[in-house]
Amino acid sequence: MIISLDESKMRGAEACIGNDTHDLLRGANQEALCGNDHVHLALKANYNTSVIRSLIDKHPESIYSRDRKGMLLLHLACKHCPQNLDTIKLLIELDPFAANERTGWKLPTQNDHKYREAPKGAYPVQIALKHGASLGVIQLLTETYSDILLKTDEFGHNSLHIALKQHLSIDFIHYIITCKPNTLNFTDDSFNYALHNSIRWRVDVYTIKYLIAASPGTTQLRNFDGRTPIDLAYLFGCEDESIKMLEESSVYIGRVIEASKTVFQENVEEWGIISGTF
Repeated sequence: MIISLDESKMRGAEACIGNDTHDLLRGANQEALCGNDHVHLALKANYNTSVIRSLIDKHPESIYSRDRKGMLLLHLACKHCPQNLDTIKLLIELDPFAANERTGWKLPTQNDHKYREAPKGAYPVQIALKHGASLGVIQLLTETYSDILLKTDEFGHNSLHIALKQHLSIDFIHYIITCKPNTLNFTDDSFNYALHNSIRWRVDVYTIKYLIAASPGTTQLRNFDGRTPIDLAYLFGCEDESIKMLEESSVYIGRVIEASKTVFQENVEEWGIISGTF
């Protein structure tokens, strides 16, 4: 049996936001038992910011409510209206902590007094990157919690990896690395660094060149299968220009490493002669 929403509230909401959302509010009557309220449905339908604001004013409790998939309003906005900077800005202002929340329901720990997040949930910035958000939205989501770029999804991919997988422009890559250089130092669950994944996912040559310049030493590193980026380039049939850049960088870094080892060994021998401790 479906419980009807209070008709006076329905009429008040309709008067507040206009007749164009009449169907939305009627649909909410059917969705109420599934955990979807008026604001959830409005975001899923990509209504404009004024409609969202009016609905939240009428139902302020919705700011902290989750839908049946455990998504807060900010998660829904990042998925269904990722280009709507004004709506996402409004939701962040109303609940700044939402930018650092995973999707999913919080599960009780053993003592039943503390709660932990669902292990496979996604953060707003990850959802936004996967659903075509503008760079302005990504910047807005990371202003308060820049460490959110280091958080990983169910595959161990941080925001840099996700941006590469989505073949986003170099502007996104540059912003993420500039904001959090450490994103280059983390691997996914298969020990692939950003450069490894850029090869696997066949990103453009300019992005590969940028990643090599940002972290040249990665050309020497191996993933879980023991493959370096150059190995993957041949395996996945990358462009000749990409392969050439990887080969040249790998040779150069290899020489630098060998030179460093030689200098270190010479210093050790010298110190041993002088101090007699080696």
